[in-house]
This record gives sequence, structure tokens and C-alpha cells, in this order.
Amino acid sequence: MLLLLCFGLLGRSARLTVSPVFHCFSSGIPPLFHRFSSDLSGPKLLKEKLLQAKQPGLRKEKVYMRKERRRSSGSVNELIEEHLNWYRSRNYSPASIESFRRGLSHLTELLDSRNVKRVQDVRLDDLEAFRRYLIGREMAPGSVELYCRTARRFFDWLTDTQRIFVNPGAEFVIPRVKYNIRDVPSEEDVRRLLEAPDTNTAVGLRDRAIMETAYGTGARVSEVVGLEIGDVELQDGRVRLRGKGKERLVPLGRQACHWIKCYLHVARPTLLGERPAGRALWIGSYGKPLSDPAVRVQIRKHAASAGIPPPLSPHSLRRACATHMLRNGAHPEQIRVLLGHADLKTLSQYLQVSLKDLKAMHERSNPGK
Repeated sequence: MLLLLCFGLLGRSARLTVSPVFHCFSSGIPPLFHRFSSDLSGPKLLKEKLLQAKQPGLRKEKVYMRKERRRSSGSVNELIEEHLNWYRSRNYSPASIESFRRGLSHLTELLDSRNVKRVQDVRLDDLEAFRRYLIGREMAPGSVELYCRTARRFFDWLTDTQRIFVNPGAEFVIPRVKYNIRDVPSEEDVRRLLEAPDTNTAVGLRDRAIMETAYGTGARVSEVVGLEIGDVELQDGRVRLRGKGKERLVPLGRQACHWIKCYLHVARPTLLGERPAGRALWIGSYGKPLSDPAVRVQIRKHAASAGIPPPLSPHSLRRACATHMLRNGAHPEQIRVLLGHADLKTLSQYLQVSLKDLKAMHERSNPGK
């Protein structure tokens, strides 16, 4: 009865277009009822679904509307937390996730001030207002760009997971920030830094081993701090690094092997004292595993004693490793593997530094000047 009533409403043209469907019903295979049986509520709705079946390329918003309402019932904060869990499932670092959280917290502050309570109600002008809001808080241009991209990725995710049908971030234009090429410590600066710790003390011996490892492998500070005893293979001259959810085995230079061996035989037992030895490779003054902030403080202290102008951080040693290898003829692909980058795009900053050096050398030595 429902189909006959629908055919009467649609008229002659509708009967012609749905006759193959009616043939399927007669053969005992009800594709439309199988697909829409939970949503049928009358002839008008069936007409809409038949028209949608005629044009499969159109977005079937009405088909998924009830699912959308179920899946988007959470508050903005609940959806943000679910979005951050999506990043965690893809092994993003805790620091990156915390940065995304800060950006989305600023977004919720802006939406609350504009009385926007649901993600479905966010429009392009809200995102434009969000960018102006960040600028008004005198944030650095890099932070403004990062938080705007975080907000746009959030709405991309909401669209992909069918929480919203219209993506307000699709036309959200974010001006690119031109980043200055950061200075890289010279090989002489690195030599003075490595020689700065007093290796007659347990702490100085540990710091020398840490900096030799960081410079020799180009590892991130989190990867260096997270090393365990079993990750270092001194006999084979290699070390296992873990960072951003991935693991890689990289060579360990002779200097790094030498100083790690000295640290393990002399400094580590002294720092541990009578405390039980855990798996962590680097031990602090109180017998506990060393932390990221402690390493940063020690490197800044040794840089100051060596007369190296600030700022200098553990990441400076990572940049120095890549840049010095490029200057000495290493292939960019080999450096990419060593640093643990997913592609060569991230190496652009190091390549730019090398080109800057090449230009300076050309200006000094070009006979045609």
C-alpha cells in the first residue's frame, strides 16, 4: 500500500524511474527497504529516498541525518577530547597533542563569547573572528598560524566522521608565516660545548656523554632522555631511538661510544649510590631518571661557560648534526633516515642553511665580482 500511494503521488515520470526498483521487490530483493527500513515514515520520505537513489553522486544528507544527530550529541569539549584521542591513536607526541589542546581551548573561548554552543552552528566568520582573537591577544605569528590550522583540522575531522555536513574550515584561508632561518652552531661552537663539562665529576661525565650522543645521532631531546640501558649497543656502535611512536636504529660514533662507556663504568654507579638500578640510561643527581628540563638546563649552563651566545638548546645540537653532515657531503636521504623524518620536506630548513653558506662562500670567492 505504501508503494502504491507513493506511485500515485509521483505520477507517470516517477513510475517510469522506479519501475526497476519495483521489479526488485517482486523478485524478493528489497534494496531500498533494506537500506532505509529504519527511516521510513511516510510517502514523502520514501519519495526523497527514491530520488536520492536515482542520483547516487549527491550527498545523502537525509539518509544519515539520524546517525548525525546521534553522533554529534556530545558537547564541544567532548568532541575536542575525542579528536585529541584520534591524534593519540596515531602516535602523535604528547607535546603536539598539548599544543592542539591549547589551540582548541582558545577556540572554545571564542565560540562561548559569540554564544555558539554547537559545532554545527560554527560558520566561516567565526573562524575569521578566531584568527583576529588570537592576533588581539598579541600571540606570535607562528602560534596564530598553528592554532588556526589546528581549528581547521578539527572541523575537517568533524566532517570526515560525519558530525557535521558543512565544513566551515573548507574556505578558511590561513596566511603562511615566513619563518626566519635559525642560526646553527658552528663546528667550533659544538666542539667548545662538548668540552665544557668537567669530566672529573659524575655529573660532568654524564653531561658530556649526553651531548656527544645528541650531536652524534641528531636525536630529539625526548629520544635521548628516554634511552634505556638495553637500547645502547656499544660493541656494534649503534643505539635504538624511540620517538613519535616510531623506533629506529642509528649509528653511534666513536666519541659517543667512548663517553657512554665511561659514564656507565664510573658516573652512573656514583649517581645511583645505593639506590636500585632501573632501566633508564641517564640518572640525575638524586638517583632518579633524568628529565627533559634538566637536560635543557645543563646544556644552557655549559653553553654559557663555553662562551656560546644564547639561545642554545638540545634541538640546536640536532640542527647542527644535520647541517654539518650536509656540509660534509652526506646525502639528504641519509640524513632524513638518521633524524627520523617522514619525508624530505622537513629537511628544507637545513638545506636552506647550506644554501645560505654556499651563497656566502660564492660571494667571497667568485672571481667575477
